[in-house]
Amino acid sequence: MFQLRLLFVVLFGFMFITSIALMFVSKYIDTTQAAEKEARQQLVTLNQLSEEFKQVSDHRSLFARAYIITEQPRWLALFNYAIAVSEGRAPKIDAQSLNYWDNLALDHTRIPDVESSGSGASFLERFQLLEITSYELSQIQRALDMVKELIEIERNAINNTRRLSSAEGSKQQNAQLILADKRNFLFDEAYLETKNEAMYTLSEIEHRMFTRFEEQANSNQRQFKVAEQIHNIIIGVLLVIIALSFYFLWRYYIWPISRMQKALVAQVDSDNFEFRLEKTYKGELAIFAQAMNSLLGNINEQLKYSEILKELNLALRGKNSAQELGDEIIEFICHRLSIPLVGLYVSHEDELIRVSGIGYEDGAQSTYHDSDSVYFHAVKMNKKYSIDLAQQYAIDHHGHQVFLKELHYFPLSVSDNCIGLLELGSFYNIGEKEFYWLNFIIRDLSVGLHLARNQELQRKTERMLVEQLELNRKIIDAIPNPMYYRNREGIYMGVNSQFHEIIGTFEADVIGSRPDNIFSFDIASRFNESERKLLAKPGSHNYEMRLKDVHGNLREMVVYEATFSDADNHVAGIVGLLLDVTKSKEMEAQLREAKAKADSTSKAKGEFLANMSHEIRTPMNAIIGMSHLVLNTKLSKQQMNYIKKIDMAANNLLGIINDVLDFSKIESGKMTIVSEEFDLEEVMTNVSVVNSVKAEDKGIELLLDIPSRIPTNLIGDSLRLGQVLVNLCGNAIKFTEHGEVIITATVVEQASDAALLRFSVKDSGIGLTKEQQDKLFKAFSQADSSITRKYGGTGLGLSISKRLVELMGGQIGVSSEPGVGSEFYFTVKVGLQAQPRKQWLCPESIIRNTSVLIVDDNDAAREIMSNLIKGLGFATYAVASAQEALDELARRPYQLVFTDWSMPEMDGCELASRIYALEMEPKPKIILVTAHSRELDMNEELIAKLDGIISKPINASIVFDCVIDCFDIKGRETPAPKQQIDYNVSFAGVKVLLVEDNVTNQEVATEMLESLDLHVTIANHGKEALELLERGEQFELVFMDMQMPVMDGLTATKKIRALPQFSDLPIIAMTANAMREDVERCLSAGMNAHISKPINFNKMVSTIDAQINAGKTTESAAVEPAQGEDDKVCAEKTFELDGIDINEGLERIGGNEKAYWNILGKFIHKQIEELINLEQALIIGDSEHASRIAHSLKGSAANLSANYLVEQGTSFEQQIKSSGKVDIEQLHKVIDYLRVVHEQLENRQAEKQQVDTADNTAMPKAKSDKLFAKLLELVESNDVQAIELVDRLSEQDIVSKEKLELVRNTINDFEFEKAKEILLELRTS
Repeated sequence: MFQLRLLFVVLFGFMFITSIALMFVSKYIDTTQAAEKEARQQLVTLNQLSEEFKQVSDHRSLFARAYIITEQPRWLALFNYAIAVSEGRAPKIDAQSLNYWDNLALDHTRIPDVESSGSGASFLERFQLLEITSYELSQIQRALDMVKELIEIERNAINNTRRLSSAEGSKQQNAQLILADKRNFLFDEAYLETKNEAMYTLSEIEHRMFTRFEEQANSNQRQFKVAEQIHNIIIGVLLVIIALSFYFLWRYYIWPISRMQKALVAQVDSDNFEFRLEKTYKGELAIFAQAMNSLLGNINEQLKYSEILKELNLALRGKNSAQELGDEIIEFICHRLSIPLVGLYVSHEDELIRVSGIGYEDGAQSTYHDSDSVYFHAVKMNKKYSIDLAQQYAIDHHGHQVFLKELHYFPLSVSDNCIGLLELGSFYNIGEKEFYWLNFIIRDLSVGLHLARNQELQRKTERMLVEQLELNRKIIDAIPNPMYYRNREGIYMGVNSQFHEIIGTFEADVIGSRPDNIFSFDIASRFNESERKLLAKPGSHNYEMRLKDVHGNLREMVVYEATFSDADNHVAGIVGLLLDVTKSKEMEAQLREAKAKADSTSKAKGEFLANMSHEIRTPMNAIIGMSHLVLNTKLSKQQMNYIKKIDMAANNLLGIINDVLDFSKIESGKMTIVSEEFDLEEVMTNVSVVNSVKAEDKGIELLLDIPSRIPTNLIGDSLRLGQVLVNLCGNAIKFTEHGEVIITATVVEQASDAALLRFSVKDSGIGLTKEQQDKLFKAFSQADSSITRKYGGTGLGLSISKRLVELMGGQIGVSSEPGVGSEFYFTVKVGLQAQPRKQWLCPESIIRNTSVLIVDDNDAAREIMSNLIKGLGFATYAVASAQEALDELARRPYQLVFTDWSMPEMDGCELASRIYALEMEPKPKIILVTAHSRELDMNEELIAKLDGIISKPINASIVFDCVIDCFDIKGRETPAPKQQIDYNVSFAGVKVLLVEDNVTNQEVATEMLESLDLHVTIANHGKEALELLERGEQFELVFMDMQMPVMDGLTATKKIRALPQFSDLPIIAMTANAMREDVERCLSAGMNAHISKPINFNKMVSTIDAQINAGKTTESAAVEPAQGEDDKVCAEKTFELDGIDINEGLERIGGNEKAYWNILGKFIHKQIEELINLEQALIIGDSEHASRIAHSLKGSAANLSANYLVEQGTSFEQQIKSSGKVDIEQLHKVIDYLRVVHEQLENRQAEKQQVDTADNTAMPKAKSDKLFAKLLELVESNDVQAIELVDRLSEQDIVSKEKLELVRNTINDFEFEKAKEILLELRTS
C-alpha cells in the first residue's frame, strides 16, 4: 500500500515540476522573441535616421548653392528649413518618402512653418534614443560638429551674396569678386573634403551600429530556437507522466472498485449478509474491503439481535406482574446463555425485592434494606457492576456445590430512574458478545418491567379505591348527624344512614331526587336558595332551620354546607351536614339566664370595689397626709421613728389596694390600651429615674442598654409600657443585693410602619428555681412564702404585667438560675412614627479627630457605654481598671476619657487627678460617670480637673449633650436675639377675660395685661368663664388655659363657639403645651391664636394687637423710657437666686421689678403647699390632680424664669405620665429648695425695706389717701395686686407697720374679707 501511494506521489510530483518548468521556458521564449524584435526595429530605425540625415545634409547644400546662384528667397527659406529640421525646430519629415525634398523645392509647394519653441527632436537626440554606446555617441557628435561648420560656411556665403546684391558701383564690383571667391569656396576641395569626412564618420558609425544590432538580433534568434526545443521536450515528458498516472489509477483503483461494487450489489440483492469481499485488493482498497467485511458482519449480528429482540418482546408482552415477567425473562436468558444464577429485583420504597430467580437456596434473603450493600451500590451508580468471585461463592446446582466465577448486576432504568436490578452469576467469564447481547435487551427489559409494575400498581390502586369507597361509606354512615351530597343540578348523589333515620327515607327515595321531592316547600326552598348562593360564590356557609323528624318532632338544625370540586378544580356539587342543636338552644337559654345573674353579681362586685376603694382611700388619705404633716414638724427621735413606720405601712397598704384594683380592672376587661405617639428614650429615662434612688441606696448599678439602631419614636401606650418596666425593674432591685440591673431593648421584627420590640430586665440577684418560675405569673402568688415574708408584696405585680403585655400584643417570660440571677423579658407591638429614630451624631470635625477611652470595672456597663459612644460615631477603646487606662494613655493619645467613679484600687476621681498630672498636650477631656451621685463629694480643685459629670443609667441623649458641652460646640448655639425695643402700647378700656386655674399664672398674666391698660377679669376654670359670658358680661378678648379642673380650655372654647353671639369673640390659648399637635388642637377647637408659656411679652402684645385691632390702627408708639422711672427693667447685680434667671424673669413680666419680686415670693410660698398636695394626691391615687399640679409648676416657673423648677416640674409630669408615681426623695429635695429660696426672698425684702425707709421722704397726705383708697378697691375686688400697695404704704410712717403686715398675710392667705375689715378699721382710726 505504501509503495503504491509513493508511486502516485512521485508521478504527481514530476507532473508538477514539469508544469512549472514549462511555464518558465514559455516565458523565456517570449522574452527572447521580444528582444530579437527590438533589435530588428533598432536596425530599421538606424537606417531611416541615417538616410534622413544624408538627405537633409545634401539638400541643405543644394539649397545654399541654389540661393547663391539664383538669389531667390525660396532657396534661402528652404535652406533655413533644412537647418531647422536638423535642429528639431521643424515638424518631423516623412523619411520614407524619397521625393520629399524634391517635391518641397517646387514653386507651388508651401514650405512648412518653423516652430520657435523647438518642440521637435534634433538628430542628436534622435540618435540618443537608440541603444548607442558612448563612443558611438561621441563620433556622431563629431560628425554633427563638422556639419555645423559646413552650415556656417554656407551661411557666410549666403550673407555675402545678400550684401553684394545690395552694393552699388565699385562696391558692387568688389562684392562680385568676393562672391566669386565664395562660390569657388563652396565647390573647392576643402569644403568637399570636410563634407566627405563628416559623411564618412557618420557612415562608419552607422556600419558599426548596424553590425552590433545585427549580431544582437542573431544571438536572440539562436536562444529562441534552443528554448523552443526545450519547450517541446518538456511537453513530451509531461504527456508521458500523464499517461502513466492514468494507467496506474485504472489498474489499482477504478477497475477494483468496479468489481467490488458488482459483488456487493449482487449479494445485497440476494439478502446474503454473510459473504465477505476478497482479500486481494491492495492499498486503501484493501482497508476499505476490510471495513466493508466488518460492516457486513455487524449488520448480520444486528439482524440476529433483532430476531432475539423480537422474541424478547413476545416474552414480555401481556405480563401483568413483575413476578410473571421475571419468570419469563429468566427462562429467556437461560435458554440462550449457560448461566446458573439469575435474579430479577424490583426497587420499592428504599427496598430491593427479588420477585423471581433461579439458583438461589431455599430461605435465601430476598429483600435488601442496607444501602451499603452491593445491590444498592449498583442501583445508586445506575451503571453495570461486575464482581470477580475467583471461585469463592458456591451454589447448589443439581445436588452439587458449584462455584461461580463472576457476578454481574445490570440496573434497569427508565428515564434515568432506576426501577430494578438484574443479577447474573456464571461459571465462566462472559464474553464481549454476550455482554453486548445482554446490554442490547436491558432497555426493553426495563420498559417491560416498568409497564408490568404500572399494571400491578394500577390493579392495586383500583382495589384500594374500592376499599376506600367502602370505607368512606362506612365513615359517612358512622357520622351521628345527617349528611348528604348533591351535584350541581341539586340531585342527591348520596346520604348517610342517619339521614334516613331522622328524615324517614330510604336509599331509593333519595338518590336521584331533589329537595322538592323529599321536604316541604319551605324547607326545600331554603335548601335550593343555599345551593344557588354557594354555586354563585363557591366556599362554605351555615344557616339555621327548623324541620320535623320522622316522629313529627320539631328540631332546631344548623345546616353546614360547602362546595366540592372535581379533578379539574371545577365546582361539582355541594356537601351538607345537619347538626341537631335543639339541646344546645335549650342550654343557651339557660346560659343567658345564668349570665344575667352573673352580670348582676359582677355589677354588685364592681360597685362594692368602688365603694370600698373610696371608703379605704378616705381614711388612708388622712393617715398618710397627717403622717406627712407631722413629719414636717419638730419631733423626737422616737416619735420620728413611729411616724415613719406609720407612713411606710400606710404607703405599702395603698400599693396593695392599687394592685388589687388594677387586677380587678383587668379581670373585668375594663383595662384599655391607648395608641399615641411617644419617645422610647423618655419612657426608659422615666423608668430609670423612678428606680435609680432605690438602686443607689442598695449600691446596685442600674444600666440602660438601648442600641442606636432601635427605633425610639413610637406609637403605643407609653404609660402601660412604663408600668411594666417599672414593676420588673423594681422587682429586680428588690431581689438583688449586689451587682447590676440591666434594662435592654432590642428589635425582633420591623416593617415600614410597625415593629415588634423585646425588653428585658436582667439582674444578678437571688435567682429562681424551675418550680418557682412556674408560679410567677399567677395572681396573688410569689415564688414561695419565704419570699413574701422577707421582701413583701401581694404577688399581683407580675400578673398585672403579664396581662398588660398581652393587651399590647406581646408575651412575657423569664429565664433564671438560682444564685446567679434572673432575666425577665417581654415583647410588645408598637407603631412607628414617620421618623422612627433619633440621630445622635456629633459634628464630623469632632468625630474625625477624637479617640475615646472608656474606663469601667463592670463588664456590662463598659460594653454598654462602648456601644453607645460608637453609635455616636466615635472610635473607642475600653479598659477595665484605672491602671490599664494610664498604661493605654502612655501608649497613644486620647482626646476624651469616660471613667467610672467607683472602681477598686483606684477610683475615677483619683484617675482624673493622675491624668491631669500627666504632661500631655493637649490634655484629654475627662468625664466622670457614676451610679452613686448622692455619695459624690468633690472639692473645687477636683471639679476643675473634670470636664463633665453624668449619672448612671445613661442614654444617647445624656452622652450627646455632655460631649457637646465638653467641646463647647458654638455651632449649636441659637442666633443672638434681636435687640429688644420697649413698647408703650395702650389698649385703654378693653375688657379681657383671663381663664386660668393657677394663682401664680393669674398674677403674672394680670400684671402683664394691666400694664397695657387692659381691664382684666379672672375665671378659675372653663365652666366659670362660660357662666360669666352667659350672664351677659361683655369682653373683647379671652385668654384660655388648656388644662384646668371642672372644665378644660378646649371644652370651654367649643361651648363658647356653640353660642351664636360669641362666634366672633377672639380667644387666645395661653398654655405650656407648645407642641405642634397642641397648637392644632387649640385652633381646631375654635381658638384664634396661641401663646406658649413662658409668656413672651412682645409676642403677647403683637397677638393682642392682631386680635383686638384687626383692620384698625393701633395707637401705639415706641417712646424713650422716661428717665428716673421707678419700674424700669433693672436686675439687682448683688442679689442672685440659685436656679432662677432674674433678668429674664423681669423681661418676661414687662420690666416691672416690684411686681416681679412680689409675684415670685407668693409663687415660691404657694408651691411649697402645692408640692405637698402633689404628694398627697399620689398617695390616694389621684394621678390626674398630681399631673395638673406638676404641669402648673412647670408653666408658672417658666413665666418667672425659675429654670430649676421648670426642669423638676417637667420631670414630675413625665414620671406621673409613665408610672403614676414620682421620686419621693426628689420631691422632698425640691420642697427644701423652695423653703431656702423663700427664706432668701424674705431676707431680701427686709433689707430693702430698711434701705427704702432711710432714703424716702414722707409721702404727701393726699397721695397716701389716694393709695389707701386704691388699696381698699383692690381688696374688695379680691385682687392680689393689693400687696404692692401695702408695700408702698409700709414704706411710709403713716400707718402701723404691724397692721399692714397683718393685711399682707391675710391677702397672701386669700382672706380678702378679713383684710377689708382691717383696712376699714385703719381708715377710721
